[in-house]
Amino acid sequence: MLDWMASVGYSQLVATPHLMEPLNSVYAGVVNATFRQVAPLASQRGIVLHTGFEHMVAKNLPQRLATGEASTLAGSRAVLMEVPFIGWDYSADRVLYDLQSQGFRPILAHPERYIEALARPELVQALAERGVILQLTLAAIAGTYGSPVRDLARRLLVWSLETNLPFLLATDAHSTGRRLTDSLAGRKWIERNVGNGRQVLEWAGHGIPAALIEDQPLPSFDDWVRLNPPGNPPRPAARKGFLRSLNPLSRS
Repeated sequence: MLDWMASVGYSQLVATPHLMEPLNSVYAGVVNATFRQVAPLASQRGIVLHTGFEHMVAKNLPQRLATGEASTLAGSRAVLMEVPFIGWDYSADRVLYDLQSQGFRPILAHPERYIEALARPELVQALAERGVILQLTLAAIAGTYGSPVRDLARRLLVWSLETNLPFLLATDAHSTGRRLTDSLAGRKWIERNVGNGRQVLEWAGHGIPAALIEDQPLPSFDDWVRLNPPGNPPRPAARKGFLRSLNPLSRS
């Protein structure tokens, strides 16, 4: 995976193993030991590797983080979380609100793949309007998970741009399989079909992540374009991080 990431230009990654319950010393020890093995391999390939976790939504998550559980992204205030794929956990709204109230910055992983969101995209739109960052999967944009997921991912991307809401683009890769390799096709679709596609990729794959892990204000897309005009490389952050034909989603 590191070889592939380096070959396509990634310079910084946050590894996010799943966390289904409070972080205990045994699991933390396994993760940290593995990180110490992998981080030097990443460095040899010119990649800075950070620790993190992908949380399953839990009512006690805000309290756990507030009392010092070290499970945010790169030690920042950014928190990656998911909800169950089937059904919709309405308690997640309260969890996200409590996280934000305590100064954390919640990120919702792969919103395009939740069964309930496919039927009612307004569920995730409402969260984005409240300041929750949507993390869209590049392979989903390419169609790896099928056309319904592909269409929702693309429409959420367009809707976010139309409403000036920040979002992330990520691989969500667990191996060297299609979720990783198809991310290139997702990037190409954005370049070819979204206005200022290359800058969208840089903003959502570099500018927003860099700001999140540095606990900095999130740049708007307009500001990103102004500071990084076409043809110029992105300006370095404190840590280097990483539409034409579609209509935005309507709210019902």
